[in-house]
Amino acid sequence: MKKALALVLALCMIAALCACGQQAAPAASADPAAPAAESEGKKPEDYVGTIRLWSVWDEDSGAASWVEEFNKVYPNITLDIHKFSNSGDGNVQLDTALIAGEVDICMSFAAGKLEERATAGLFYPLDDFLAEAGLDSVENWGLEDNYGGKIVAIPMGGNNDHIIINKDLWDAAGLGEIPTSWTIDEYYDAARAMTKVAADGTVEVYGCSNFHSIYYWSILARGFLGDDYYYTKDEAGNLVSNITNQAFVDAFNVNYNADIVEKIQYPLITYRDEGIQAYTPFMEGKVAMCEMTNAMTRRIANTDEYTFDFPITYAPIPTLYEDQEVNYCDGIYYFMHLSIANSCPDPELAWQFVKWFSTEGSAYYSTVGHMPTYKNVDRDSIVSIAFGSEEAAAELIDVEAYKRVVLNYDGPTYIEHEYLGASEIGNVLNTVTMDVYRGNMTIEEGFEAMKAQMDAAIADAK
Repeated sequence: MKKALALVLALCMIAALCACGQQAAPAASADPAAPAAESEGKKPEDYVGTIRLWSVWDEDSGAASWVEEFNKVYPNITLDIHKFSNSGDGNVQLDTALIAGEVDICMSFAAGKLEERATAGLFYPLDDFLAEAGLDSVENWGLEDNYGGKIVAIPMGGNNDHIIINKDLWDAAGLGEIPTSWTIDEYYDAARAMTKVAADGTVEVYGCSNFHSIYYWSILARGFLGDDYYYTKDEAGNLVSNITNQAFVDAFNVNYNADIVEKIQYPLITYRDEGIQAYTPFMEGKVAMCEMTNAMTRRIANTDEYTFDFPITYAPIPTLYEDQEVNYCDGIYYFMHLSIANSCPDPELAWQFVKWFSTEGSAYYSTVGHMPTYKNVDRDSIVSIAFGSEEAAAELIDVEAYKRVVLNYDGPTYIEHEYLGASEIGNVLNTVTMDVYRGNMTIEEGFEAMKAQMDAAIADAK
């Protein structure tokens, strides 16, 4: 199925480019091995033109500083931002625009979408631009390649998963110091202590919550397994699903118990049925601590639109096992990839923004609540950019904990090298998880179904 989709996308792209001569791929893109070097001796002000950037954020939702700061360096380039939603429909819209030649630069989030677009030949190879700029992809972003031995996307946007804590509720429960490391058992012990139940049995405050995305129960397994945790090899050496690994089973069981059985964890079913996002119950004081992403930062900083009346601090994601030596959830992982469209009429012009936003301008990505992956970023400046100033941040959060936990660039993390069937694997995990939570199948039946369907997705994608 994935091969067929890639073929269809590729054929559609060829047809679209033939129909739109003005958007035809540049000569260099016809031969990926051909040099794509920048013009020698050019200064930033010598670059003139408009770049069409497809982003999930526009100037009204955090990207205004990107435009402002970029134009301080490149005053004669206009950044034309087209906002799309990182959803099923939104990604179809982006794919259609890529095929039609309406995109110069785009963002890709899910590994599966990156794979599909790269397979279809929708992206311009960046290897020669990187070499000309003297940028080593491993040294700067920890990236060797991301498709067929070529670099077609810079993983410039990162994320960190962590536990965000209502310090008032933590202190009221007498839990002492905020842990700098802990196990999932210790985490749920704290959640039990902070859960408040009314006389009629209604839960007034849940001790903890996962992030609202269904798959978040699995990050405990990710923390234990590391790179490509959804995949393994069978006895014959074939790539298959790793979903029945004991770490996945244990991660599911502890989450299911906290949510469905003990009711100390905010209900996943409520998130899905009511369309609630995890930010809301936490900021309303209905959840004492929550698995969270960097996206919360922009809500905390936006005091005009979002309010809360308690101090916030941070702790790392707990380990799944007591004797676990490494927690691959500690560090920053790839979240957003930036690519130049193969139909871009001026890849060199587009590269100026990709280069700037992936290096010296990367700190401004924090204005939308996410982290740059650029290893030479000025980390102290991220807090000031995200919150306005470090002093402003200190009025809202524990700044020391934020820098140590959320900006843990030195912590162990994971990288996805395998993409086969990634989109369908995610769909299967989400669908079956909800079937189990709703009582439509047992946990054992759920894992059997996930294993069979994920293996089929991998085999179909080969």
